[in-house]
Amino acid sequence: MKNLNLKILLFFVAVSCGQKKSSTKTLDATTNEQLVFDTNRITVIPVDTSDHWLFKDAKSFRLTTQDLKSVETIFNDCVRNHNIKQDTTKDINEFIDLKKYKVQYVPFIGSNGDKKVYVNCFCSFYWNYDSSGWKKYLIAVKDGGSCFFHVTINLTTNKYEEFYTNGYG
Repeated sequence: MKNLNLKILLFFVAVSCGQKKSSTKTLDATTNEQLVFDTNRITVIPVDTSDHWLFKDAKSFRLTTQDLKSVETIFNDCVRNHNIKQDTTKDINEFIDLKKYKVQYVPFIGSNGDKKVYVNCFCSFYWNYDSSGWKKYLIAVKDGGSCFFHVTINLTTNKYEEFYTNGYG
C-alpha cells in the first residue's frame, strides 16, 4: 500500500512540475473575472501619459479576457509573419522565439478612439536578475537587434501596426 501511495504522490508531483506557472494579474473589466497569464513572462502596465512619443492623447483601459485572447492571437500572427521572412543561415538574423522574451502590455485608447495594446518585448537574459522593475516600467534600449522589439495591436481593427525590431550597432 505504501508503494502505491508513493507512486500516486510521485505521479502528481511529476504532472504538476510540468505545468506552466501562471497567476492572475488583474480583473476582467466586463465580467469581473481574473485574467490569467504567466506573470513570470508577461506584465500589464498602465499608460504613462507623460510619454508623449508613444501615448500622445492616449487613455487607459482595462483588458478583458477577450482582449487578452485577441492580443495573443494577433501578436503570434505578427511574429510568425516576421519569422517567415528571416534567413536563418546568416550570422545575424532576426528570428524571434517568444519563449525567450519578457513581454509588457500597455492597453490604451488612441486619439481616434481605437482600442490598442502596445506590446514591448525584450530577451529574458537581458533581465536575468530578480527585479520587478520590468513589471512597472517600460524597458527601452538602443540597439540590441531582435532582442528588443515592439508592436502595436489594434483591437478595433484586429490588426497589428508599427512592428519594429531594434538595430545593431
